[in-house]
Amino acid sequence: MWGTGTPAGKPSLAPPLAVHACALVGAIVGLRVLIAVVNYVFVYFIRPGKNLRKYGKTAIVTGATDGIGKAYALELAKRGLDVVLVSRTQARLDAVQKEISDAVGGKVAVSSHAMDLTKVTDEALAKFQALVDGKDVGILVNNAGMSLDHPDYLETVSAEYYRDLVHINCYAPTVLTSAVLPGMKARRRGVVVNLGSANGVLPSVALLSVYAGSKSYVNQFSRSMDEELKDFNVRVHDQCPFFVTTK
Repeated sequence: MWGTGTPAGKPSLAPPLAVHACALVGAIVGLRVLIAVVNYVFVYFIRPGKNLRKYGKTAIVTGATDGIGKAYALELAKRGLDVVLVSRTQARLDAVQKEISDAVGGKVAVSSHAMDLTKVTDEALAKFQALVDGKDVGILVNNAGMSLDHPDYLETVSAEYYRDLVHINCYAPTVLTSAVLPGMKARRRGVVVNLGSANGVLPSVALLSVYAGSKSYVNQFSRSMDEELKDFNVRVHDQCPFFVTTK
């Protein structure tokens, strides 16, 4: 028989180097998988939450009398931060203020600031700035927002409604963020959380075009501001929930 094969009747053996190389590759892949699994378990089930007070003593939450904003305010109070609730109706603010204060046993200061974020006048913004200037604001949650009552064609909704929608979804978080930034940058710490929407990151959302567009603004504004503020140790997050069961 021509060739250099093994003699008849003897099994062919793979070169030892190839066997070791395959074993090494398998070990590396297995180790990477193990590290990924351990990291996942640690991050989502074991790692404690951050000490949010390191960002500052006070958190401000807009749209704080219902839904996501109210939940944010309660959890921030439980984490030991003084909380300022911002919403339009003082009576509802008073009720939520008492509810949160009772829930945390009065261990933190819970206060309120009535402000209509669909119509942020220069006077209202000046009052908000005065509120901010007197506090160590470490966290701002821009949660207040509005959408349509139901999907509809653009021309069937009033111009006034769209004016309010764009104002509260785009202008309000812009100017409120601007108000807290001087203090955060000077202290070199702080977090701004903007409540966007999954509608703001989808390719298109027919019959909710203005709402989706306003939330796209929130998304891009958050990403751009986060990049702008990294050197000051201030971060900006865009939270994009899907459908929720509250307003």
